[in-house]
Amino acid sequence: MPNATTTISDGSAIAFVGNYLPRKCGIATFTHDLCEAVAGRSRDNDVFTVAINDVPEGYPYPERVRFEVRQNAQADYRLAAEFLNMNQVTAVCMQHEYGIYGGTCGSHLLSMLRRLRRPLIATLHTVLKDPNEQQKLVLQEVVRHCDRVVVMADIAREFLRDSFDVPTEKVAVIPHGIPDVPFVDSNFFKDQFGVEGRRVILTFGLLSPGKGIEYAIDALPPVVQKHPDVVYIVLGATHPHVKADNGEEYRNSLIRRVNELGLQDHVIFVNRFVAYKELCEYLGAAEIYITPYLNEAQITSGTLAYAMGTGKAVISTPYWHAKELLADNRGRLTPFRNSEAISHEILDLLDHETELNAMRKRAYTYCRKMVWPRVGQDYLDLFNEATAAWVEKRHRLGKAKPRRREKFDLPEVDLRHLRIMTDDTGILQHSIFSTPNRDHGYCVDDNTRALIAAALHWDLNHDEDIIPLMQTYLAFMAHAMNEETGRFRNFMDYSRNWMEEQGSEDSHGRSLWGLGTAVALCPNESMITLASRLFCAGLPATEDFLSPRAWAFTLCGIHGYLRRFGGDSEVRRYRSLLSEKLFQEFQRNMSDEWPWCDDILTYANAKLPHVLLMSGKWMQRNDMIDLGKRVLSWLLEIQTNKNGHYSPVGTNGWYPRGGQPAHFDQQAIEAHAMVDACIEAYHVTREEYWIEQAKKAFFWFLGENDIRTPVYDFTTGGCRDGLHADRLNENQGAESTLAWLMSLLQMQDLQMELSLADIPADKPAEKRPVRKPISAAGPVVRTDV
Repeated sequence: MPNATTTISDGSAIAFVGNYLPRKCGIATFTHDLCEAVAGRSRDNDVFTVAINDVPEGYPYPERVRFEVRQNAQADYRLAAEFLNMNQVTAVCMQHEYGIYGGTCGSHLLSMLRRLRRPLIATLHTVLKDPNEQQKLVLQEVVRHCDRVVVMADIAREFLRDSFDVPTEKVAVIPHGIPDVPFVDSNFFKDQFGVEGRRVILTFGLLSPGKGIEYAIDALPPVVQKHPDVVYIVLGATHPHVKADNGEEYRNSLIRRVNELGLQDHVIFVNRFVAYKELCEYLGAAEIYITPYLNEAQITSGTLAYAMGTGKAVISTPYWHAKELLADNRGRLTPFRNSEAISHEILDLLDHETELNAMRKRAYTYCRKMVWPRVGQDYLDLFNEATAAWVEKRHRLGKAKPRRREKFDLPEVDLRHLRIMTDDTGILQHSIFSTPNRDHGYCVDDNTRALIAAALHWDLNHDEDIIPLMQTYLAFMAHAMNEETGRFRNFMDYSRNWMEEQGSEDSHGRSLWGLGTAVALCPNESMITLASRLFCAGLPATEDFLSPRAWAFTLCGIHGYLRRFGGDSEVRRYRSLLSEKLFQEFQRNMSDEWPWCDDILTYANAKLPHVLLMSGKWMQRNDMIDLGKRVLSWLLEIQTNKNGHYSPVGTNGWYPRGGQPAHFDQQAIEAHAMVDACIEAYHVTREEYWIEQAKKAFFWFLGENDIRTPVYDFTTGGCRDGLHADRLNENQGAESTLAWLMSLLQMQDLQMELSLADIPADKPAEKRPVRKPISAAGPVVRTDV
């Protein structure tokens, strides 16, 4: 038991983190109800919430909400940690669900947890039996920062132990709270819903395809034939995210099914989000409650808990939470996707009213331990226990070596200048200072870079606002493809006239790089299909290309494409062909003093060793990997100044064999190519040296360069066009701005990977997790919760 100095004292603050009403989702309702339950059991404590917003404008929150976090703004999570630390809260109770926080699998949350210096308790609303790699890494890191973890089912504790290596003693099982309502005759509420004299079957909750309502509807014809007084009420609005993506497609399909079966008088759809009091009244009016979910992976169901807590006879498919709550004849289980079984159970209960009422009483009695006041007290007791554990941990760590901190801080992604430079055609090439310059029109090179940057941003942040930009850049590339020649055109004037029939080999290869990245990372099937078709249409032309950079750009696209379609043998053939061509070009031209494939170093040089490393890894060619490391090391050696800063070869003369390198004008695309290549070198070798080199090239943008001046403009979100010997090029064109954005996004991805791999010293080395990098070839796993 915790001692008196570590308990929740009167006047102390308790903070909750999660979604909150009036946001319409189950976790918002749960956070609100739990917050109120805890406040009700500790009236002298200051109880408040940090709310997560999924829309920029937020919500009209009540006074309980003191701080708001934009879901996809990583800086907000850091500020939230500072806010909680500053308020010296006694305990922080965080609601965890992968989909409510920004970043891959909700990884933005980690920015808050690493900076939080208060006792932390997490309520896990999803625990997966077979998580993918990223889901596992993120949740393990979340739990590592927690003093205690709450799950709502015993089986969830088993999953945490078996699938996530979480010690059982760190996990508490506290059931989902329910309203404390009396056991009433269902006829009491029926008249106010127009169903007086009828027997009511109910399903409630936000509507989405995974709920399986169609199987409950298909179960009704034999039921209403024998019991014509039956009515099935489907209560709840369509889930906001489902509605945003697909409108009312699912609800309309259910309505069509009702009409086809002639059930118009037996099914009622209530398409709105109902308040707590009205929900209890709907539950009170029902005899039977149905949850026909489609698969077992549901560890918590608040709707099921509410139905049982109000004394309903429940028929459910055997998802995890249902199997646990409905054991010992507290409800009936039917197979998944089986309307006949649902019909059988409904008829059996309606035909045997005594058993129906006995089941209702068993459910109601069992759930008395789940009423919100009892759950609120259970959480308060756990907060005391977690606080004691936190104090003990701080005392222990005070004598030990401090835990590793984040290796580097990065600016937030700022898309303002990208949006300013983009119109309904595409992204403009150049700017006059930070204002778009229409005189030079557009090019496929920059729209390719923009597509890559937008796809990286989507992959890391799942920011819906980026999708229209992705569509714009993809449309430009589709228009750039000359179907007669199989080649991409490059330059277009501001009047939308193409200025050439085909672009350079390098431009074509770069287009394939962008399209391959889009195939790997685009958010929906239609965009992936278009990108894939364009990629496959443009790939054959590269077989006759002579430019090593065109080969390298194409190989970057090939690796992106193979992330999603790894079995495409023709694309794999091109990977082998172009990789071997590049490898042999180096072998023919390089020497000990000049390990390069040409007699001059020009632009995007690091991209060549980058693809040697990447192809060597996936083709199991150690000779390619060795060559890639050698060339990249040489490039770093000749492009590092005496102060140890990155100093890329300049455009004013480049670097000819036997000559001297030009120091200016330095371009942003060189820094990006080096960042990208060093990150790939780390992924291939796992040598931390390459992380430091990636940081060195990245911080060129932020002032660690030859004139010690930031090239990135924090006031606009743009990047200056280059470094002269005595000044910056103050124009902020597309190429430079996109080089910055791609570098920043790739460094953020690396930072998350390193953070997830930052395991305490007492964990065996073989347990160290490794996150799959963006560039890795292999299947893409999507996590859209």
